[in-house]
Amino acid sequence: MNTGAINFRGSLAGRQLRLAVRAAGAPSALVPRVREELASLDRQLALAQVATMDEKVSAAVAPQRFSTQVIAVFAAGALLLVSIGLYGLLGFVVSERTREIGVRLALGAEPRLVRRLVVRHGLRLVGAGVAAGLVASLGVTRWLSSLLFETQSYDALTFVTVPLVLTAVAILACLIPAHRASRVDPLVALRGD
Repeated sequence: MNTGAINFRGSLAGRQLRLAVRAAGAPSALVPRVREELASLDRQLALAQVATMDEKVSAAVAPQRFSTQVIAVFAAGALLLVSIGLYGLLGFVVSERTREIGVRLALGAEPRLVRRLVVRHGLRLVGAGVAAGLVASLGVTRWLSSLLFETQSYDALTFVTVPLVLTAVAILACLIPAHRASRVDPLVALRGD
């Protein structure tokens, strides 16, 4: 059932009166009927503004919706920066360990084992970061919940989803350096810098 809100001004000492009308169908279809009823009560009463409740609610929550969208954009940017940083860190680690990887490959290590080694190293770093982040967020959550309206202290969905997303991004960021490490030519790696 749709609900329409119809505001009107009257001649009652210059005050505004508001009227809410419940409609079974489209709220705008009731406007002519409401005008007739108001005219039958007092000819000086006039409709000043007609809006549906959905429009009123949407206008009321627009600032919060905008803030949420801005926070989502910044969160996506932070996730992008984290993945770029992790990729850069792992690329640097692989370049620093080129000789070691070359020796491993020269001694017969399989490329898939080298990939696994690099990914495992990256996931160790990410695991430590995620664990530290969870501990810090559990500590800060109580303080933040006192600042936010109707917010639970611990949201299990958030505490599960965020580490999973960060781990998935970390795995993707590890794959390129891991693949590059598994393709190191042992002769080039052993020749030196």
